[in-house]
Amino acid sequence: MKNNLRSVIEYIGLSYKKEMTKLFIVGFVGVFLGVFLFLYNKNYIYPILLIGGLSVYFYVILNGYYVKRSNINKSHDEEFIALLSYFQTFISNHDNVYQAFKKLLSYSSTWMQERINIFLTQIDSDKSVKPYIEFADCFQMKVARNVMLSIYQMVDEGENEMHLLHFTTLFNNIRHTNIEEKKQTQERKLSSVSMFPLIGAGLLTIGLSLAIINAMGDLINVI
Repeated sequence: MKNNLRSVIEYIGLSYKKEMTKLFIVGFVGVFLGVFLFLYNKNYIYPILLIGGLSVYFYVILNGYYVKRSNINKSHDEEFIALLSYFQTFISNHDNVYQAFKKLLSYSSTWMQERINIFLTQIDSDKSVKPYIEFADCFQMKVARNVMLSIYQMVDEGENEMHLLHFTTLFNNIRHTNIEEKKQTQERKLSSVSMFPLIGAGLLTIGLSLAIINAMGDLINVI
């Protein structure tokens, strides 16, 4: 998956041109306002505060694109895990792999339906492991490859009890790992939220310090 900014913005469904235009306008207005305030007040504090504010703004916006991409990928991974439970049920009821994936379409999102349809079309013409690997690569989770390789073995060697047991064990491990990762993610979010008051207090302290220094400078000039 490409990691450059343009690819990320387009991946999350936004227009690269529009987003860059917005950022340029905000940056231009910020710089113009900073220069104007400096020339008008002859005070370096306002440009510094504006530069700091713009830096935070650009960081939040740019980082937000990558966060959105990560959330989209996580939602795809979670849907894949959820569909595996249906797949397991279909296989246990003696559907073959092709029939099981065909039935998954009724429980899938539009994005997933597109990937499954491509996968089904590929395995019709290509009996190798390649379509299974390419389908697995649609997901961020690395274990997706292990799952699809296990499914390919069912096709290549026959859907016997041993392969079904192997798939069930693998699926249970994935589900357990996913639950643990969700817990850890929630704990990190709570930890991050608890830091916001400290960051806010730090920024407030810096702002007050600059204001006091500026006031003292004005007072000395008057004296």
